[in-house]
Amino acid sequence: MKQIVYKEGAHQVRADAHKIPFSDESMSVVYSRGGLDQRVYTFDYAKLISEIARVLKTKGVFIHFIGDLPAHELEKYFTCLKKDEFNFPNIWEKK
Repeated sequence: MKQIVYKEGAHQVRADAHKIPFSDESMSVVYSRGGLDQRVYTFDYAKLISEIARVLKTKGVFIHFIGDLPAHELEKYFTCLKKDEFNFPNIWEKK
């Protein structure tokens, strides 16, 4: 992940999670660290997850750390690739 984030030409975007300003299937990776924690994010997880799925390419990867996303919503769009040391799924691939 570090290679992707710090790659020359890569940039980060801050945006409304319910209206991500990118075209359908335009991203290979969506990464979040802490922004989806239920103590910080108290809105519509189903909408958020569907929006992430919308912008990700098929087989694109959604990586999140620090956040308790509802697995039943994630499993509609994604397959779990990896769980963290606490057995929380945090790396997902778009179906």
